[in-house]
Amino acid sequence: MKKISILLTIFAMVCVANANLLTNGDFEDSAGSGWSQWWGGNSNKYVDDPIEGDHCAGVWWNDDGIFQGIAIGAAKYTVSGQMMHGGLGNGRIGLIKAEVGDGVNIWWVQEIQITENSPQDTWISGSTVIDNTAAGATYLNINLFMWDTAGWGSGVGVVRYDNISVVPEPASMALLALGGLLLRRRR
Repeated sequence: MKKISILLTIFAMVCVANANLLTNGDFEDSAGSGWSQWWGGNSNKYVDDPIEGDHCAGVWWNDDGIFQGIAIGAAKYTVSGQMMHGGLGNGRIGLIKAEVGDGVNIWWVQEIQITENSPQDTWISGSTVIDNTAAGATYLNINLFMWDTAGWGSGVGVVRYDNISVVPEPASMALLALGGLLLRRRR
């Protein structure tokens, strides 16, 4: 019985460690569940993916974006995703911005970005690691948007987003599972 409990715990740990904490990170839900739009006029949570033939999100002006927030604990999280631009110009960049804090205040920000010099009409993957093991943040907000570094209204472009994920690192999950095993053993 003890071996079965350990095997089930390891199996659950591997499943949870690879789980995306975001809802609809691949944007295949036509209702756009999990995501909210800043304003809604210059972005969409469900647009056609011109390369893969499925769906993705899109932002085509720098005054709009898409976001999703989740509760986090003391662990490391890998934030990753894909971006593609269709003709960014004049200092515009596409961003996946991870804002870490307490749900009211932002404590720190980490970004993944593409620029007008990135290959056009090609999915580009990126990732960053959020280390919240000692910081004590309780909230992670993921923003998908375009930023105009040259000033409002200059240039054109569209940025598409797909396969956005926030995944707890396996080492953090392993420590949590090990703690659970020790608690069970004490009983």
